[in-house]
This record gives sequence, structure tokens and C-alpha cells, in this order.
Amino acid sequence: MLTARRLWPRTIRWRLTALLATVMGVLLALLIGVQYVLLRDFLYVRTEALARDEARLVAQRHPPPPPGRPAEGQPEDALARLAPAILRDLETTGLAGQVLAPSGALVAQTTGAGGGTPSSMPPPAPSRDLAALTGSGGVAYRANDGRAGFAVFVLPLISAGDRGGAALGLLRVAAPLAAANSTLQRLLIVDLGGLAAGIVLVLLAAPWLAGLSLRPLRRILRAADAIGSGEWQRRADLPCGADEVGQLGDALRRMVAKLEELFVAQQRFVADASHELRTPLTSFRSTLEVLLLQMERTPQERMRMLGALRRETLRMSHLVDDMLALTSSESRRPRPSQPLRLAGTAHEALEEVGDLLAHVQVSLRLDSNVTVEGDPDALRRVVRNLLENAAAFTDPGGSVGVSVEAEGTDAVLRVRDTGRGIPAEHLPHIFDRLYRVDPSRTRARGGSGLGLAIARSIVVAHGGTLSVESRVGEGSTFSITLPALQTVAFQPVAPETGG
Repeated sequence: MLTARRLWPRTIRWRLTALLATVMGVLLALLIGVQYVLLRDFLYVRTEALARDEARLVAQRHPPPPPGRPAEGQPEDALARLAPAILRDLETTGLAGQVLAPSGALVAQTTGAGGGTPSSMPPPAPSRDLAALTGSGGVAYRANDGRAGFAVFVLPLISAGDRGGAALGLLRVAAPLAAANSTLQRLLIVDLGGLAAGIVLVLLAAPWLAGLSLRPLRRILRAADAIGSGEWQRRADLPCGADEVGQLGDALRRMVAKLEELFVAQQRFVADASHELRTPLTSFRSTLEVLLLQMERTPQERMRMLGALRRETLRMSHLVDDMLALTSSESRRPRPSQPLRLAGTAHEALEEVGDLLAHVQVSLRLDSNVTVEGDPDALRRVVRNLLENAAAFTDPGGSVGVSVEAEGTDAVLRVRDTGRGIPAEHLPHIFDRLYRVDPSRTRARGGSGLGLAIARSIVVAHGGTLSVESRVGEGSTFSITLPALQTVAFQPVAPETGG
């Protein structure tokens, strides 16, 4: 069974064509309808005016005799003598007419000598005809004789000298509407033909015009197919411009660029993760093979090898934990959030990594009134990661400083060190996954290369930014900027030193 869904075109081109044809058809039909009604009313009103004007002219030329004249006899006799003259005059206009008595009885009617015939008059309508006796202006209405329509006008015949008296009779004039109806019929045929021609023209021209409009979409489709096959450079083929299709092309171009960036980062991450996992697994396997092949080794040697296995296992576990933490920080899952003081978060992180900072001097400058909204555990992990990096890349005798302060509507936590610094070429990639400025040193301390990536992801999830400034030989400064809940005058905590 056919349904509207099955009959509706499947392609946008033919949908647009069908829609345009439907809209144009409805508009033309409304236009034809309005034109038909307006012209019909005009022609009918003109025909009614013709009947009214001719009736009044004939009545003026043949006025009834004044009442009370003895020579005239009874009113019926006077009306019978007057009727032939009125009807002969009326026949010369080509209109049909009747003279009626005040009771509605037919006195005389046109014979067709002037073009009117008795059969061309609609039958009397007493309720309408006799209503003309109540005034002198006459009554107009439309009627038909079963085959054709007429504009009928009924005028009371009143003596010129007795305007307020009783009417001697009624003059009923009928103007045929056949000419008006014929004109309307021809107009309707022409309009319907024009409507059909217009729809056919739309059906022929609309697909071509729609094809021109949809050409940019076909370009998008071809470019999308190519991009899906890995040809990222084909995003340059996407259309651009100020119209809707151009805006769509621009949005897709930005999306493809972001997808390419994510795809490349994912490939690099998978490759780096594979490499990072392969190293401890290779060491793990080699050590096990040595243990199996040389079981006669001393207990001390076996303990040393098992210790190496444990270190590699811990390193692998740490890497997997960091990967899971990075994935969690980049997810959109809601985090536990509460107001917290950044100074307290910094103190807690310092307590966790205190042993790592034993070889450097630590200075604090913390505003205890700076408050932010966030996840305490996640933000503490960010600060801990920054402190671990500072400890790893700062030589003994150096210094590490932590400060918390309000800057405008932001809360800023900085971790400064006097370490070796980061070369300028590494700064753009310092927050990338598994990126290491000094791979050997990072592996030596058991780092996974994901700490800064995790830190940035957590800070961004809190609506903030993580940035770095560094100079080789002078040290680095990492700055965490978060929206502050409360910013007041700076009240520093007393500086502390350690080492």
C-alpha cells in the first residue's frame, strides 16, 4: 500500500522540486481564485446596475397617470394601458421585463420583439418582488430560470406627482448573466491552462536550479568520502563563503582539522605507549629467562633480579595508572566539586612530595584567602605533579618556590624552580602525552611522561589554564590559573624554607 512517506521524493533535489511546485501551484490557485471572485463580482454588479438603470429610465419616460383622474378609470385599467408602452421601450434595450400588479399578478411581459422572450425571464419571486412596494428605490436580486442566471431589478411604478402614494404596479427587469458567466468561464480556462503550464515549467526548471544550489553539497560529499579514506588534505576542497553552505564548509573544515589533530595525537600516543610498555616487558621477559636458565645462581643474585622485575612491574603499573587518570580527566563525567583554598591544596601536595624536595630549598608565598571551586584530590594531584617535575629537574642546592595569589578575578598558583630549564623548541609540546624533554632522566625517576598532560587536562576541566615559562639555565615557572570564588587583599603566609 502506498503511503505519503513512500510517495515523497527521497533526494533533496526532487524534494525541493516537489515543494516548489506545490507552493507555486497553491499560490497560483489562490491568485486565480481571487481574480475569479473579483471579476465575477465586478461583472455581476455591472449587470445589476444595467438592469437598475434601464428600469428607472423606462419608468421615467412612461410615468403612471396622477391618481384621481376620472378618465383613467380603475388603477388596474390604467396599469394595463401603461404596460405595453413600458415593455416596448424596454425591449429596445435587449432586456426582458414584466409588469406586475400590486398583488404580484402578471399584467404583461416582453414578447421578444426587441430581443427578449417570455422564456428568458426567471419566474416571479413574490416575497422579493412585493418588497419593492415598501419604498421607492426598488429591490435588486439574482435569480435563474433553471438554465441561466439573471440580475433582477424590481421598481415600483409611482406617479410623478404622488411620490408618497401607493404604487400603481411593479416593473420587473431581468438582465441575463450569460455574458458575464461566459467571460468568467473563458478566464477560468485560460487561468487553469496557465497554472498547468507554470507547474510544468517549475517541474522542468526546478531540478536544474536545485542542482546548481546543491553543487556545493556534492563537493562536501566527495571531500568527506576522501577524508574518510584518510586524505586529510582534501578538507581544502570544502566550500567556503558567507552563505549557509559556506558556513557549513567552514565548520566542517575546522572539525576535520581537529579530528586530524586528534587522530595524529592518538597514533602518536599509541606508538609511544607501545614503546613505553615494550621496554619494561622486554626487561621483564629477559630477566625471567635468565632466572629460568640459571637457577643455580646465588640467592642474592636472584633477589637482585626479582627486585629489577618488581621495579619494571611498578613502572608499568604507574604508566597504566597514568593512562587511566588521563582518560578520566579528559572525560565529561561530573567531578566532585567544593570550595577550597589553594593555599591548603599547596600545603597538602608539599607534604606528599616532601622527601623528593629534600635536596632543594623550598619557599612559600601563599594567600590563604584565595578560594576556588573544584575537586580537591584532582587539583592536589596537579600541584604534586608540578612539584615532582621541579624536584626531578632541579640540582641539589637549587630552590623551588610555590605561590598562591589573586590576580583580578582569577586565582593563580605558580611553581618556580631554578633547574636546567626547558629549551624553546620543546615548550610547544611540553603538555603532550608521553613527551619528554630528557627521556633518560624521566625514566630514571620512574616517570611515565603523562604527568603534565594529566595536569593540563584537569586544569582545563576546571575552566582554567596551565602555562609554562622557561629559560635554559635559569629554571621554569608553571602557572595554574583558575576562576576565583573570592579575591581579597593579599595576606601572605610566613615564608618557609627547607633543605
